Amino acid sequence: MGTVIKKYPIERMNLSINMEKTGAHIKRTLKESGYTMREIMEITGITTEQTIYKWYSGKSIPSLETQIILCKLLGIKITELLVIDGEFDFYGNPAILSPEIPRAPFAGARAEGFNRGLSRFQPRVQ
Repeated sequence: MGTVIKKYPIERMNLSINMEKTGAHIKRTLKESGYTMREIMEITGITTEQTIYKWYSGKSIPSLETQIILCKLLGIKITELLVIDGEFDFYGNPAILSPEIPRAPFAGARAEGFNRGLSRFQPRVQ
């Protein structure tokens, strides 16, 4: 009897999160949002500034839960928060995402449907 080759709807993709570029992107996006470090800590439940500085330097990235909170706060998708190297997009087409980091428009904490008490944090006008 012959070997059965299983077919999947997609082929294996080679991709990875570019930690350094993701950190720089998170830093820039949070700075542009106008939130202070203390406000980000309060909103996300982070207890030390060092954790956020590790994101900025690319030594770590936020947990999935924290990524979701940040994305809701900033009005962006997780794919707009992370910088991914490799072949990846949501339509099954090969794409290289890291040469240009997408800059999502800031939507602020008024994003509808987010009920974790973020409505009291309003974007700062500079």
